[in-house]
Amino acid sequence: MNNYLDLISKDLQNFPQSNSENLDLIQSKKNTFNRFKREFINDINNVKNQKLKLFALLMAIRCNDNEFRKLLMDNFYDFYTLNQTTFAKFVKGIYMAKLFKKSQASQLLFEVFKINKNYFTSADFLLLIELLQYNNLEKNLQEVFDFLLQTYPNSYIYQKYYIGYLLQICNNKNNENKEQLNNLINEKLDYLYTVTNNYLDFNDLGLLYYNAGNKNKFFQCFENVFTSLEYSLSNHKNSNDKNDNFSADDCLESVQELLQILENNGEQAFPEGGTLLGLYRDGKLMDYDKDADIGIIIDEKNSLQHIQKIINIVNSNKNFLHTDSHKNLSQLQLQTSFIDTKRRVIIDIFFYHKKDGFLYSGLTTKLGKFLYKFSAFVLTKTKLNNNEYFIPNNIELYLTELYDKTWQEHISVWDSLINCPNIIPESKMAVFYFCINRFCESLLQHNFLKANNYYQNLQKWNYPFTNAMKNNIESYLAKIKNCFTK
Repeated sequence: MNNYLDLISKDLQNFPQSNSENLDLIQSKKNTFNRFKREFINDINNVKNQKLKLFALLMAIRCNDNEFRKLLMDNFYDFYTLNQTTFAKFVKGIYMAKLFKKSQASQLLFEVFKINKNYFTSADFLLLIELLQYNNLEKNLQEVFDFLLQTYPNSYIYQKYYIGYLLQICNNKNNENKEQLNNLINEKLDYLYTVTNNYLDFNDLGLLYYNAGNKNKFFQCFENVFTSLEYSLSNHKNSNDKNDNFSADDCLESVQELLQILENNGEQAFPEGGTLLGLYRDGKLMDYDKDADIGIIIDEKNSLQHIQKIINIVNSNKNFLHTDSHKNLSQLQLQTSFIDTKRRVIIDIFFYHKKDGFLYSGLTTKLGKFLYKFSAFVLTKTKLNNNEYFIPNNIELYLTELYDKTWQEHISVWDSLINCPNIIPESKMAVFYFCINRFCESLLQHNFLKANNYYQNLQKWNYPFTNAMKNNIESYLAKIKNCFTK
């Protein structure tokens, strides 16, 4: 039986190999894993081969099969006292990564990389890259990239990861060789540009070109987004954007709990954005929403310390999990997110900053800060729907600035990353990026109302459409509208 298991395991050596594999191949590998698992469990008392046991454990980890992993660890291993063979270190490194013990995982996996690279699938290489980036191990990271680019010179995914790494260096270091670095980046981007034919990849390329200082290629990439977008009316379905997992009642309970936790710790947090709009206008949260938003006005004298204090307060409650724990504090100056693990609700916390007599909130994006501008306000306790909340003292002005004078109406199509009138002009490139991505998603969903909204906003923000692009887009929209109205 051990020989039979060993034969099956050979079919699984490269699982998972690539996110780009077709569904039939992925399903085939899953079926092979399930066969391996079934045979292994049936013969578990007779399996003597240590490497086979380790391989079973590796597959359980890779496939997120916690039940199989627990069975193996209960029967074979105390994971922290595994023998120190190279393969054992590799399995342990993959497991540490699953536990978010990133420093230990990167150390183990890089040590294995130096000894035997044959254990790594493409997914493992990408995991190693992310771990080394997280731990700022630039020398080790460059060694991994040197190997990958030399061994797989035509691999699009490794090239793209390497460019992202170069851009990170370029953005983080104000060094004398920045121009030379930008030239290298543009040279590699030009190679990717010639082999790309997928609209999502053109989106990413556009973003990379922009960060490398090449705005002309940024716009050329997004022209290719539209020409490469495959669209078929034969599979038309009426789009339903409602989040079926969203419960307005659960969400409201979660918001109230988090607001109370913050108030008990001396913080005046308030429902903001769509959460505040629903409470003030309708007396409840909107059923078609997807998450909740709260805001906090930050002390500008000690802004980072204040933000860290807020994160620590929420983290101290076992019901709320910080989803941005992998980011450094400078990336969280405008916004961060938590998930209520009890109710499965996501809550975004937006940090409001005072500047020149106004308040600003928003997001930190790959294209810089994306900001909303508000008239200054102070918070007052007000009863909404039988509960008291801190809210802006100029609440209707706040809602008008964020949602225009139509805030009292129920608008069928609205995207706060695109439609809000108080987005500052300096956020223009980020608006383009968000708008084009979501426009493409709407086309593929055959959602005319949303797609048309994004197209109208691109024109409002003076996106430099060529005539060919406009004709192509308007042709798509006309086809979708015909289906939509049938």
